Amino acid sequence: MSGFDFRKMAADAKAAMEERKGELEPVPKKARAEREHYASLAAKPLLDGILPLLEKASKDFSDEGIISIITTDFEADRNADRDPQIKFQCKGPRRESDGWQFEARAVFFTSNGSRVRLGVGDHGFSRKPDRIIAEDKNGNVEGLVRIGLERAIEFYMEEYEKNRSKIGGK
Repeated sequence: MSGFDFRKMAADAKAAMEERKGELEPVPKKARAEREHYASLAAKPLLDGILPLLEKASKDFSDEGIISIITTDFEADRNADRDPQIKFQCKGPRRESDGWQFEARAVFFTSNGSRVRLGVGDHGFSRKPDRIIAEDKNGNVEGLVRIGLERAIEFYMEEYEKNRSKIGGK
């Protein structure tokens, strides 16, 4: 065999990696705790007001044959630059041949604790709102959810029309 010591190469690489890991300054505990506290307060209107309404809507939509998904993102440590959010998105019926289904543009509800914003994605794959279309500072989340769900259905119908030949619709 050759004169290479593969174990030594791997051990040296591992030691260098561990050394670099130690150089990374972890987020100070106080700053992390402050961010977690902020995220907890900011998420409260979403958890108490928005999410229950969206869960009911998702069930009702499903009863009528419209698939929807709800995604929450309250991770304070991962998203220090973003407020907590809930994403609501409708999906089309599955194509029988291969299970493909379209994804409509999503609506997003974000909160900083004092106001809740409604945003929309410009694409079916948007992970955060590309545009804010409404906001509430007075606790009228029902109105905001109604507007959001109307937009979600509008986006669903747009995608359905674009893709109905692909899913076997007439």
